[in-house]
Amino acid sequence: MQDYSWLLPTDLTELKKEFDRLSGDHPLWDQRVRVMQVTETNEWGMQVRFLVSEADSGQLFDLRCAVREGLIAYLASHQPQTFVRWRTEETSDPKDLKQQPLP
Repeated sequence: MQDYSWLLPTDLTELKKEFDRLSGDHPLWDQRVRVMQVTETNEWGMQVRFLVSEADSGQLFDLRCAVREGLIAYLASHQPQTFVRWRTEETSDPKDLKQQPLP
């Protein structure tokens, strides 16, 4: 599963095409299962599941990693804004780091 921000187009056709290409071209894919599903949505974005099949568990792990790495490379070059970004605030004041007592 991968997390994407709402900046990922809600028409997931291009992402699905790339997933199909990556898995379909891979020699480890046994052609039994290839599914892309949006499994969760929330305030920061969506979670997408990419499922592929391979009879051997070790090779399945290799296939999943190859597909995941390919999707990351595709999005980094075509839609880099879709990666979830967490914002934090730094403070140099030690008082800000002390835990406040609960009411």
